[in-house]
Amino acid sequence: MLGRSTYRPAILVCAGFLSGSMMRNIVCVEISQLASMSSESNPQTSTTSTEEEDDATTTTTSLLNISPHVKQIVINVGTSIDPVLPAESMGPCARSIAIEPIVGHRIPPHPQVDVVHAAVSGHPGVASMNVYNEGGQSSSLAKPSTNSYWNSNRGRGDGRTVIVPVVTLSSVIHAVPNSTEIALVMTDMQGFDFAAVREAGPTLLERGVRFLKTEVWMNDHCTYHAENDFCRDWLPYMTRLGYDIRKLRES
Repeated sequence: MLGRSTYRPAILVCAGFLSGSMMRNIVCVEISQLASMSSESNPQTSTTSTEEEDDATTTTTSLLNISPHVKQIVINVGTSIDPVLPAESMGPCARSIAIEPIVGHRIPPHPQVDVVHAAVSGHPGVASMNVYNEGGQSSSLAKPSTNSYWNSNRGRGDGRTVIVPVVTLSSVIHAVPNSTEIALVMTDMQGFDFAAVREAGPTLLERGVRFLKTEVWMNDHCTYHAENDFCRDWLPYMTRLGYDIRKLRES
């Protein structure tokens, strides 16, 4: 087995809900565990890579034109205007793919950031995105579960819809050349985090994505009409994929 395959993948989860006062409560879970997994029991494990397989991937997927000097990349979905930058330890050549459908045009240029102006969900196509809050910062493909000041101000345009292109998370991951490690997938998608990650689950394993940071809901609190509950949705699904929770933090 390859060295990487002796480690169980890890998921870094940020769970949150909006209270009546718009207080954001975040829960992050992190648990690291060594595991002795055979290639048969671990779908992520790969002992060989043939030229034929590489050619097949190239012919079915349009790869991003990423420099071979870029060894690591971060995929950040739902960035608002403040995308996550690669950690300094990743070096100056590392890059971040920021995926933001509403306010992506307001993201300041940065030499390590590429912006994709699209939404992410379980199916590709086009969709109507609901715009909420100041500057559209709480916009979602789903509608809010309750009326509150952040989603009911018609004067600033809360509730209007914008037609946006929709891509899948797996299509973004497949577009990254195999020579570039996907160091982190981070999502903050106003309720659609689970739909996006569920679609990409097998691809996360295939590409050896070890770290995921995402916003979820706890204790049956839901901000939007969507499936994104930590205990009901995330924990069973990610456990079936072979992921471990790494850290739990609430603020």
